[in-house]
Amino acid sequence: MTNLALSVLTTHPTPKHLEYGVTRSPYGMALWGFTHAGLCHLSLHDQCADPVTRLQQHWPGYTCQLHQTQADALSRQATTPGTQPIIAWVTGTALQTQVWQTLLQLQPGELISYQQLAARAGHPTAVRAVGTAVGKNPIAWLIPCHRVIRKNGETGQYHWGTARKKQMIQTERSHIKQNQI
Repeated sequence: MTNLALSVLTTHPTPKHLEYGVTRSPYGMALWGFTHAGLCHLSLHDQCADPVTRLQQHWPGYTCQLHQTQADALSRQATTPGTQPIIAWVTGTALQTQVWQTLLQLQPGELISYQQLAARAGHPTAVRAVGTAVGKNPIAWLIPCHRVIRKNGETGQYHWGTARKKQMIQTERSHIKQNQI
């Protein structure tokens, strides 16, 4: 399970102000966006030039201010076993938030097809909508959309690159094997 406590907000917090920072993650450079309500954005990049523009593409109307110390703390919290869950907030449709909550229930290394995810999320006939929700995940890797694969077992696409998705799955599975020895 992921070290994340997810809250669903129906309205955006005010004032519309994001703080951000860029850190190294196990999967590339990570752009963290957060407010007083918690983490609301996490994206992965090979390089993260111009993070304010990237955030404002996802959060139009928000002002952005660098707060690297908090981003570093969130990064440590996300990658250190046994720490308190990160508080995060998301906005989305009821189906999207249900899909993201369902993804948080997956164990590290556990893979699931889009069809299985749709069924677990309570929407067994909405496979395409579930796929769209996976693609709109605002919090990379902590809401583990990389664990969703095609029903034929192929890795499938990933917003931050198929090679990165394969690396994430391999990394999780190797940690599981190491802990079983």
